[in-house]
Amino acid sequence: MRHIPCTAGALLSLALLLSGCSDEPVTTTRIPKEERPVPSMPMPGAQSAQGAAPAAAPAGQPGAGAQPSMGMTALPGMAEQAAAFATPAWSVPADWEAQPLGTMRKGSWKVPGPDGTSAEVSVLVFPGDVGGDLANVNRWAGQVGLPPMSEAQLASERQAHAFTTAGGDTGFYVHFDGPAGQSITGAIVPHAGASWFFKLMGDTALVQAQTPAFLDFVRSVRFPAS
Repeated sequence: MRHIPCTAGALLSLALLLSGCSDEPVTTTRIPKEERPVPSMPMPGAQSAQGAAPAAAPAGQPGAGAQPSMGMTALPGMAEQAAAFATPAWSVPADWEAQPLGTMRKGSWKVPGPDGTSAEVSVLVFPGDVGGDLANVNRWAGQVGLPPMSEAQLASERQAHAFTTAGGDTGFYVHFDGPAGQSITGAIVPHAGASWFFKLMGDTALVQAQTPAFLDFVRSVRFPAS
């Protein structure tokens, strides 16, 4: 058999021939990483002086200077529903200082106290019962570092602290004094398929002093005729 020598010129010709078999460029596609929304934990709380058995408390947000949070994340469409609820009429104490509102925040005031202390009053509305009274009250408890109350304790609080607003709606309130000097007095009033949450939160001495005025404010509520 005749041996055909391999030369550089032959190899170059072969490479050019093979490279001409396709004129389609080689491309790469970068697929963006899927963005996953970070779920947030879904609102108020109160443990009266009687307290509950020690238990792990939900994470709270104590601090009178901080924006009070209900610990509730608005679900899709919830903000639009809340915006449709009209703000009720009420009698606000003269020393409360009005603060900015939001879609679900229908009322907001800063309550100044002595020696630079302060408290905040918030009024929020959510469609439905947003998890039920026990869950919402226990979120309040967690906000001042207290353990959750039981169904039996909530029933006792509801019976002892029931009230009727000026407009004829019924509700109840609870009170929590936390171990770090923060307290909450909160009230829940259901009306027209929504839950209205009234909360006074701040320095313990100031909250205790302001609780009677706060409860008068809540009792003064008159929802507009539907």
